[in-house]
Formats: sequence, C-alpha cells, structure tokens
Amino acid sequence: RFDGSTGRLIQNSSVTISDAGTMTTNAIVVAGTITETSAAQPQVTFTNTLGGSGGGAGFIVATDDGAATANGDRLGFSLFSGANNASGTLANAAGLTAFATEAWGAGANGAQLRFETTLNGAASRTVRMSISHDGLVGIGINPAISPLHVYQNDTAIATTAGLTIEQDGTGDALIQLLLTGERRWVYGADNSNSNSLAWTISASLG
Repeated sequence: RFDGSTGRLIQNSSVTISDAGTMTTNAIVVAGTITETSAAQPQVTFTNTLGGSGGGAGFIVATDDGAATANGDRLGFSLFSGANNASGTLANAAGLTAFATEAWGAGANGAQLRFETTLNGAASRTVRMSISHDGLVGIGINPAISPLHVYQNDTAIATTAGLTIEQDGTGDALIQLLLTGERRWVYGADNSNSNSLAWTISASLG
C-alpha cells in the first residue's frame, strides 16, 4: 500500500513503513548493503514475542557460495568503525569474526570466534583473543593449546607482562587448583599475613 501524496510504500504483507520513516518487517532478505545514517544513534531492534527457552530475538549471518563451507572460510563478522577525516573515510578498527575450522558437512560444522582490535598508531586489526572449536581460549595466540592460553612475545618485564590477578578488597589475591572431589590447593598473596605469598590446602589463605 502506498501513500498517495508521497508515493511511499506504507504496507505490504510483511513490511510496514510509518510516516516517520520507521520500517517494521516480518521478513526481509538483503542482497547487498543497508546503510542508515542519522544523528540520532541509528539502530535496529529485533523483538521476539515467544517466551521460554526457545524465545529471544537475534540475527543470523551466513556464508554460502554454492559449495560446502571449507576449512578456513570466514562465516561472518561484526565490525566497529570510525571516521578518519571529515570526508567520511571509515576505518574498521575492532571486530568479531567467525571462521570454519574444518570442512563442513552433515554433522561437521566446527567453528571458532576471533576478537580483533587495532593498536594505537596502527591501521589494521589483529586477533587479540580467540575461542577455538573445542572451547579453548587464547589471549595473544590463535589457536590456544589449553583451556586458557596467554601468550606474549616481547621484552615486557613490568606490570604489562604475564597474568595479573588483583584484589582490591580485604580478601586474598589467589589462584586455586582443584582436583574434583579430592583436594583444593590455594596459592596467593595472604592479605591477613603481611601480604606474604602462601600455599594452603584450605579455601582461605588466612
């Protein structure tokens, strides 16, 4: 249905456009790019009216070139951009990407997530953290070889080196090693004993 004075499409079976220009749709397929430019923080809102564990709204991005997805194919991405100049030259400085980690077929859909940022003074993104197909988290490395793998390859020896566990309250800054159903070892800085390093088998150093 069209507005007779403006020629604007107002409604069909799946799309409604208000006089203010707001579009509501039950189904839309885009073959190309949608660009929305506005000074009023443009956004897209998805609302799902189904409750329970099958409810919730979301979006799906996919890749399909007519063949089965290959190992290493990028499945999709979400990028965050800003302007480099007054001419509107945009730079994609941070993002989340997804890649296939095996050749896809029935029952074989391995994938990983990569979190990317751009270093100050640089112009290209670098993978800072990854989550592998089997849930291993890599920081500074991709792929990780253990549940949490932190990697550095530099000359840092001060506060930027290694892993920091900080306690800003009255508790202890610690690491816990647990053998399920057997024993818990706790190692850390004991706040109740002059902040000394301590090992214990209890859940508390103090």
